[in-house]
Amino acid sequence: MKVLFLTNYPAPYRVDFFNMLGQKVELTVAFTDNPEMQAHRSAKWFIDDYSSFHAVFLKDKQQIGKIKICRDVISLLQKQYDQIIFGGYSTGTQMYAIEYLRRKKIPFAIEADGGMVKEESLISYRIKRHFIGSANAWLSTGTVTTDYFLHYGAKKESIYLYPLSSQKKSEIVMAREFLNEFSEKPNTKNQLSENELSLHRKIISEKLLDIKRLAQETLKIKESRVILFVGQLIYRKGIDVLLHAAKYIPNDIAVLIVGGKPTEEYLSIKKELQLDHVYFEDFLVKKDLEKYYQAADLFVMPTREDIWGLVINEAMSYGLPIVSTDRCVAAMELVENNVNGLIVPADDADALAKGIMHVLSADLREMGQQSMKKISGYTIEKMVEAHMDFFEKMKRKKD
Repeated sequence: MKVLFLTNYPAPYRVDFFNMLGQKVELTVAFTDNPEMQAHRSAKWFIDDYSSFHAVFLKDKQQIGKIKICRDVISLLQKQYDQIIFGGYSTGTQMYAIEYLRRKKIPFAIEADGGMVKEESLISYRIKRHFIGSANAWLSTGTVTTDYFLHYGAKKESIYLYPLSSQKKSEIVMAREFLNEFSEKPNTKNQLSENELSLHRKIISEKLLDIKRLAQETLKIKESRVILFVGQLIYRKGIDVLLHAAKYIPNDIAVLIVGGKPTEEYLSIKKELQLDHVYFEDFLVKKDLEKYYQAADLFVMPTREDIWGLVINEAMSYGLPIVSTDRCVAAMELVENNVNGLIVPADDADALAKGIMHVLSADLREMGQQSMKKISGYTIEKMVEAHMDFFEKMKRKKD
């Protein structure tokens, strides 16, 4: 099966996915941008292993006003594929390519990591509806994104779900250990009794606590509990909101902000509010982040807007409760209030502080276990399975 995937830049989680998918289909991935064009991201974030798929970096760029169009995308679209998927629709090149396929009556699918309906002008709505509604199928990460697609003209019967993840099955260590110990056997004769399950829960909880203590010692954390944020230190992520919320958080609770060098604004807020329990850490690759996830008691994502937010997946796989906002699609899909965390209004420091303290006063172990249960099906392997299932369904429709 020949598949063409058109996307923006080689995000590492997508490269891992493309490599795994490329082992099952003949996959070509066309990127409109190379890593060097993502100046706001650390070069360490990217990986350059394209061994299991054909990577094409489009070069023939033409500037039309503020829009860049890679005209060489047409030569790719003129080849024969069993399936064409757009990882988005909003760049000049994607719009250019969609219009070409529309004219040629060539079917294609649009895939989104996430999407959330928001207020906009009529012209913006019509443009989005034109391009999104032009597809023949849509790949969605859940109910929020599905509602987004439907809002812009997608057909409900042609929307297919897939579990977005940045982690391979082998990387979800704590979640896998938890499930192996807690899952009841399908054969009723082998099911564990309530007492046995209770004992297993206690044993695993103690193991996880030992891991947490060791990680905190390694990171030299002196506070009794740890709140963790991981991500870019940019306005959209709501770091300033978290800092203002931190003044309501007791000083014996550390707030670790990992992801880059703090701006002068953030350092000024920290100094002004005397936030001695707030610590900034520079960008860390996934392997080095492990200790921070292990050391944390709670993960917070104060974003003003995230079409997904894969750090929430990662935090949940380490058994962390989540406090995030109603503008984060991952939180809307994966966090259940008072079960494995809490969702609070975006851009509201008071609500964020109250949400954090509310979760910290709850049973963190139980919430963490619920996080691990929920995230266990979100792996790159499952992403590939969902796409292969989609390809087969599309093939049957053609036949």
